Amino acid sequence: MKKTPTGTAGQIEQKQEHKQSYQNIPLYNINVRAIDLRSSHPEIEEMDFLAMPVRDEQNGTYDAIVCSMVLNCVTTPEDREATLSLLYKHLVPGGLCFLTIAKICLNQSKFMNRQLLEEMLALEFLIDEKRETPKLAFWVLRRPPENVSASINPEKVKGGDGTNKLENRGRKSRKTAKMKMASWNPKWETTKIIHRGQKYRIFFAVLLKKNDIHGCGRDSCRDPL
Repeated sequence: MKKTPTGTAGQIEQKQEHKQSYQNIPLYNINVRAIDLRSSHPEIEEMDFLAMPVRDEQNGTYDAIVCSMVLNCVTTPEDREATLSLLYKHLVPGGLCFLTIAKICLNQSKFMNRQLLEEMLALEFLIDEKRETPKLAFWVLRRPPENVSASINPEKVKGGDGTNKLENRGRKSRKTAKMKMASWNPKWETTKIIHRGQKYRIFFAVLLKKNDIHGCGRDSCRDPL
């Protein structure tokens, strides 16, 4: 039996025209760079993000960075801090980082939970939005505009490739709401067990150094009174 597509001929023709219209849209001023430790595609550079040179630390280079399932694959707490620091340095002021990690790193870690990680993220970034699925946690992070310290924006919770994709599309800075000064807490310099029991079998942690945190190194972080 010969199968025929559903819908009227007019609907089918309209869908085909709609699909073709997207194919013919020219892409201007978009420069995408993809990297991975072990490239499986000729357009993906084989590179360690931790060894990637920073072109301009003050002004940044990229308008957007996609860091999907990378942070949880970094092997040490110190290198995870270095990864977050590099994400900040590579972004232009006002640039966005789309960060995704496995949710198990937060729910079953001896040393980490979502609140603690977001406190650390808020030292350098504005958290524009966050989402979660049963297996993934996702944040939209923004490098604050110049002379603005990072903070957590009002909570937005709604309820995944392993490469870093860096996109450079011009340098338009976007406004963000509720920008506050972040306060340094010495607890971020140590890996303290906060969960005990057989359920918490993951050793995911992030270790921060005050002088390595952008903002804190420029005296925009203060110790709690």
